[in-house]
Amino acid sequence: MQITTKELFRDKLAAWAPLQDDTTGHTSIVFKLNTQTNSAAQANTGDNKIDNKVQMLFDNGATNQDTAANKSAVRDSSYTTAVGWEFHKTDKYGNPLRGAGFDMGRLVTPQNIENVISQLLSEDNNGNPINDTSYLEMFEHLKDSPEYVTEFSKSDYTTDAAKIAAIKEYLDGQAADLRKRVAEYDAQPDSEKSKYEVYVWFIHLDNAAHGAKQPIVTDMTSSMEMGDIYWVTNNALATTHKSGRDGYLQYCGVADGRYLFRESIAPDGYKQMADVKFTLSSGPDSVYQPTAEFPDLKDAKGVSLGTDSQITGLVENLDGHYVHIKNYAKGMWPVSGGIGALVVFALGGVLMTSAYLKRRFDRRND
Repeated sequence: MQITTKELFRDKLAAWAPLQDDTTGHTSIVFKLNTQTNSAAQANTGDNKIDNKVQMLFDNGATNQDTAANKSAVRDSSYTTAVGWEFHKTDKYGNPLRGAGFDMGRLVTPQNIENVISQLLSEDNNGNPINDTSYLEMFEHLKDSPEYVTEFSKSDYTTDAAKIAAIKEYLDGQAADLRKRVAEYDAQPDSEKSKYEVYVWFIHLDNAAHGAKQPIVTDMTSSMEMGDIYWVTNNALATTHKSGRDGYLQYCGVADGRYLFRESIAPDGYKQMADVKFTLSSGPDSVYQPTAEFPDLKDAKGVSLGTDSQITGLVENLDGHYVHIKNYAKGMWPVSGGIGALVVFALGGVLMTSAYLKRRFDRRND
């Protein structure tokens, strides 16, 4: 990447007093450059990384020569991991299921908390501020969440200004909330840690109905191109990925780590899946390796599945390199508890008694 400055900037810089008054010849100017490639969530702390070096060389505008004596010293590096996973959602017979919705949670630990905090959704996401329409939509999704804590009482949510202020307060308080919860998790003995696990949830910025680079707090179709990725501390704001009519859905640009897959929308007539924990690992050198609690992803044949570098978006092109997710139909008798069971048994008793009386009546008539 080459950055070219305008003549006005160079003139102003040449006339700048600190440069004019310098007699040592050692005055330097440092430019800070913030880069983000597709997603803050791609930033990784693992060992298996793509090294994206940014080297800034400064042209003096006159002789077209580098003014940096040591070129190798004027650079910075950021690391990303190029990963992606494709999923095929079916019933138990292998028929594709449309409309299943999944939310992805990322485990937060003392080791990765600062990395996660740097990627939290905020009021201004890498220069893309959230607009009022999106704030109000976020409020509607968040207001009934039991984890949502705000200084506003329910009766105060009478104006749009109050609702927007409440969401801003939530966004600004995410980091402190995470630090508190992770500290509580870290204080537990290893045997109890699973009960205190802390997750953040996957959310996209995209050119949605509310304007460019706005968070999608509802769901996205399998054919929608993924936008910038951030994280939120409340599952109610997660972007839900829905399977298409061919059962296909995907996740791209996700950092190595430990994750949880939650089916937030079950297809009509099918049971909701239990949460599934797993590890995303881009290779043997990654700091994240599968464990018994967080196993690796496996393909339809049960073979460990690495990252898919060729995301096609089409089931017919998966070539076996995908995760197979099954849903099972609900039972004929949807017994959900003791009361439901009593109803079924009572109905069965009535039918049996009726059949017995009818049989005796028929015999008498014979």
